[in-house]
Amino acid sequence: MVYIDTAVMVAALTPEASMPVVQAWLASQASDSFTTLAVSAAHFRAAAGFTGQHALGLRAADALHLAIAADRGATLRALERRMVEAGEALGIATLGL
Repeated sequence: MVYIDTAVMVAALTPEASMPVVQAWLASQASDSFTTLAVSAAHFRAAAGFTGQHALGLRAADALHLAIAADRGATLRALERRMVEAGEALGIATLGL
């Protein structure tokens, strides 16, 4: 499973430098493979633990995305290098886009 950071979806719809790359990547994905995941209290607790590791430099929303991806055993696809590096440091499968 691939978990897509919401910044990827915003980049696909907003005129910015990464728009063509993101749109091409999304177009290569199976259109029926997208689903919405529920967020639980456990995800928020895990995210709080990640943000407590200050050296990672995670914002709360980024930590929450990482927590959900980790819980689902998914590979997180993200635009932000800091988020990818934090995921790697936490042992979460993470790839840049």
